[in-house]
Amino acid sequence: MAHLGDENLSHIELQSLPSTTEVAEGAQNPKHHGRRLNSETVSLINDEGDSQDHDEISTKPTGLLIRDTALPTPATDPKDVRNGQSNAFVAWGLELAVLLLAFGVFGAMIAILQSFRDGEVPRWNGTSSGGITLNALIGVLATIFRASLAFVAFEVLAELKWEWVAARFRPLNDVQRFEDATRGAWGSMMLLPVVTIRQPLSIIAVIVVVLSVAVGPFAQQAMQTYYCLRIAEDRPASVQVAHRLDTGRLFYAQRPSYYVLHVGLQAAMQDAVVNPSNDSNIPSMFQCPTGNCTFPTYADRPEQAEEERASYASLAMCGRCEDVYDLALTNIKEQAGNDTGSIYIQLPVSNSTGYQSKMTDKLQVNPGGPVGSNVSYLDAAVVGDLGWASRVVPQDFLDVASGSAANFSILALSQDHCGTLANGSISCPLSGAKVMSLFNGAWGKPKDYVAAACTLYPCIKSYAGTVQNGALSETVVRSTPVRMTDRDEWWKRNSVQVPCMANGTLYTSSNMSSAAEELPTSAKQNVSIDLKYWPHDGHVVTVGEANVTAPRDCIMSVVDSFLGAVHDVLVKTTRVKCLPQGHQVETASCFAVEGDKLMTGDDSIAMAGFLHPRVTNLNTIRENVESLSMRITTQIRQSGWGPYTEDPVVVQGEAWESRTCLHVAWEWFALPATLLVLCTLLVAGMVIRDLQVSGDSIVWKGSVLPFLLKDHVKGLEMSSLKTLNVAAKDFEIKLQKAD
Repeated sequence: MAHLGDENLSHIELQSLPSTTEVAEGAQNPKHHGRRLNSETVSLINDEGDSQDHDEISTKPTGLLIRDTALPTPATDPKDVRNGQSNAFVAWGLELAVLLLAFGVFGAMIAILQSFRDGEVPRWNGTSSGGITLNALIGVLATIFRASLAFVAFEVLAELKWEWVAARFRPLNDVQRFEDATRGAWGSMMLLPVVTIRQPLSIIAVIVVVLSVAVGPFAQQAMQTYYCLRIAEDRPASVQVAHRLDTGRLFYAQRPSYYVLHVGLQAAMQDAVVNPSNDSNIPSMFQCPTGNCTFPTYADRPEQAEEERASYASLAMCGRCEDVYDLALTNIKEQAGNDTGSIYIQLPVSNSTGYQSKMTDKLQVNPGGPVGSNVSYLDAAVVGDLGWASRVVPQDFLDVASGSAANFSILALSQDHCGTLANGSISCPLSGAKVMSLFNGAWGKPKDYVAAACTLYPCIKSYAGTVQNGALSETVVRSTPVRMTDRDEWWKRNSVQVPCMANGTLYTSSNMSSAAEELPTSAKQNVSIDLKYWPHDGHVVTVGEANVTAPRDCIMSVVDSFLGAVHDVLVKTTRVKCLPQGHQVETASCFAVEGDKLMTGDDSIAMAGFLHPRVTNLNTIRENVESLSMRITTQIRQSGWGPYTEDPVVVQGEAWESRTCLHVAWEWFALPATLLVLCTLLVAGMVIRDLQVSGDSIVWKGSVLPFLLKDHVKGLEMSSLKTLNVAAKDFEIKLQKAD
């Protein structure tokens, strides 16, 4: 501050308020009124401690005693005192430096939180208890920031005290209130009634002091944590796939040129039909150390949709069924002379000669008739090629069936095509037949039938796989038939996985041959492919065959001897008829059939899984066939080989574990930012005020020296704090009490 008040005052002057007695005495003795505080409280004692100059006050001086210890020096011209005045920027240099520190700390908090925003909360020094946490670091910075703001505000309040008393005489308690305000939030609030309206800068400083207490909690509140998933380093996930077949664990040669499936695979096939499931969640097929894992997906072309991208592929068995309901024939036989008769539903499954002529040429079921008449619920058999169904099935179904392991058909009684009338009764297409009025046939209910043609064929299945909560979930993105195209290897079928990630290179339909040419001879192979199943853009379908050079890591193969063994098992398993047990028309048992002979002592538990009383339909049949193909695929993947060695091959993925992540609620930094701005305005306001007085200023802030040296320094009101500090070195102070 440049001026302390009235130019007629040469130093700090304390004036007591007149009491009633003093007012009366003042009328008699005018000199007594308006007296100043003298050496009753502050006394000057010479170097020898002589107090005889003050005998008129006390024989022994008491109170706050100050004595001069300096050697005699020449008198100082008051004009020289101004040389001790300092520039405003120098006087407020410390506060400016602390303010810059506050800006730096505030910026550091913002930068640190921004670097970890929506990311994992760092764990410095590992997981040891001695490591610092992000909360602790921000807490320390917030404390430094708050202390910096409070320091600046306290210094401004201390300086405003001198401006307050420079204006005019003030109650001495006001000085104490300013002093209390520079010591804490409570004292600052007690100052508000004094300075409200009359000193705006003091109000701003008080606001900074009081609200700075909330800086720490606000900074902590801005850091909001949540659980997130992050990759577990050094703990990769893996899933097992197969490129080739293990000729020992899946099938073997029982005699030359005759192969049979291993008993374990046969049991798995039967269980798949009895207990249908589309779940490939076999624990031995994958490893996921954290219970949540993903596998990266790859596209054959950049514009390929995400749902069409695959993570990995494996040699597999695919299954497919189509509806042939319209090919079934109904034959009603009536008995003469009464109202009884029988009805037969037949499905022709042959239209050629040769190999197929040795098989069943039709399937037949009997919905019902008189008690004791023949009733059959289901008839099934392997049927050779499916040319007989060409009128009602898609051409692509016939294409994959032509290279299948086995084709089979199922004809079963069902209410699939029936409907419920308004009166609650069930109406079926066969309800009008005379024998249906007896209701003593299958189930004792109206009925119809379902007919399906199915195929099992070798393929490459491309999966998008994830592991969630310890369970593997796989989605088949696409399946590609493995067909025999190489006439030189008639006993084996090869196909190429597209796209294929091998040794860090992504091989697609567009770069397969060109990229594979750079590989050594032992790592690549020429494969003849069917262009019908080669990826294309969906607009132009190319037919025919072509040669492709592919990495061996992308080639999958299956031998025909394995497919023949699967065919033989299905011939024995599916050639069955399901009949009621005696007069129990609600349930049925399935028995094997040899030729036209029903083997009633040879139950077929597996095919009984296809029969669902009254509700057998195309979807339930598809579910059973899909389950069958999946279980065969699982066995292939568990026992399959890699492209080079007779060992399993795995595809690696990423294991995810739950971590603590940070979300920053920036709105909580509004208060610290506002306080920083207010503090800047405070210091700027003080500097500008001091600069307005000829560029020089007298700044005392919170020093008590002006009070103690008011009677001992000439030109006190023009002395800087530095000058007072120098002068204070020549004095000693003591608090002396009376005996």
